[in-house]
Amino acid sequence: MRRAKFHKDQKGFTLVEILVSLVLLSIVLLSFLTIFTYTNQVAVRNNDTLVAVNLAKLTLARLKSDPFSYIESPNLSPSPSYVLGTKAYNHSSCTNETCESFYQPLVNDRVYAVSITASQSTSEKTNHLINVHVTVTLPETPISSKVEGYVIYD
Repeated sequence: MRRAKFHKDQKGFTLVEILVSLVLLSIVLLSFLTIFTYTNQVAVRNNDTLVAVNLAKLTLARLKSDPFSYIESPNLSPSPSYVLGTKAYNHSSCTNETCESFYQPLVNDRVYAVSITASQSTSEKTNHLINVHVTVTLPETPISSKVEGYVIYD
């Protein structure tokens, strides 16, 4: 039987060196994990903001195509004696299920809140315009988007 020869000059890693390298590797990996987590949160927040912006624009476009399904119709008489004034609309002013889905749309399993403020001055009444402000928010977050435009009616 042959005996194994051990040389004192053999090079290798000691247990301490391996443990130190594992600790350093863990620190680097944890920092990358933190970066990945943060960028994921930013991406989700940006997606929610983008949805709010698009919902606000879509709501304004929908109001322009069919305004009086969602806001009060002003008196159509030529005299500017009746002006719409300023009225706010949100999900609490709904009377049916279709209206509820308009003011509280469900997108990506999240319910957004849409509120509309319609106002009309005397000059806007003369020109058959209603000034509309649409605000879309994601409840319990700071995410919101606002758009403004005019609705034309005859």
